[in-house]
Amino acid sequence: MLFAFRDVPYTRDLWWQFAFDERAQERSDAGLALMCDKSFLLSESREAFLMYAKYGRTWAALHDPVGPREEWAGLISKFVALAHGGRAAFYQVRANALPLYLDAGLSLMKLGEEAHVVLDDFDLNGSHRAHLRYALKRGERDGFTVEVIDQADVPASLETLRGISNGWPNSRDAREKSFSVAAFTDEYLAAQSVMLVRQNGELVAFVTFMTTDLNTEATVGVMRHVESASPYAMDCSRNWPCI
Repeated sequence: MLFAFRDVPYTRDLWWQFAFDERAQERSDAGLALMCDKSFLLSESREAFLMYAKYGRTWAALHDPVGPREEWAGLISKFVALAHGGRAAFYQVRANALPLYLDAGLSLMKLGEEAHVVLDDFDLNGSHRAHLRYALKRGERDGFTVEVIDQADVPASLETLRGISNGWPNSRDAREKSFSVAAFTDEYLAAQSVMLVRQNGELVAFVTFMTTDLNTEATVGVMRHVESASPYAMDCSRNWPCI
């Protein structure tokens, strides 16, 4: 690799790009690997990986392994062995992989549920979705429009997006989170798709979403809005792709 890129100034970023630009897999929230806040454990073939972080004695892996399914069992066992003397934990794993964790000697604990919306079958009909219809109609009445900008155009919008993002924690008495949720960093946003929300032409909110080259699913990442925006700004941005 160094020979091929001999005319490129060497930085650690070369390894990052070389290792994680491949997106030929299904789980879209694997894009959280680009947050730079986790460590990585590779399978023996180096075709699959786990992302994890240490909290005291707990070694917490986020999600199932990323990569070929046949690599998962070995990688899970490898992670459990790596945490020897501590506690190995896997956070937000999916139901179809639970037997692999049981085989590795782990026990299960339900902390919550995750919703999946099949967009091909989704519509706004029915009384149980009246609030969604209202949010969109109210958004149109309040002058909301949305647009998705190309990934190549994200860097040029970063300063504007940062201004919105910086005001968001202050308005909510909150702070940036990480590990299992997306946070605002230049590098992360530059690798995402971004939807802009305007009210009467003025940018008031944005949403990033993760996907892969397979385009089988998408996951919402960073969501931010200005304090003065209509309370329906985020509802509109979440629901607009569904219609």
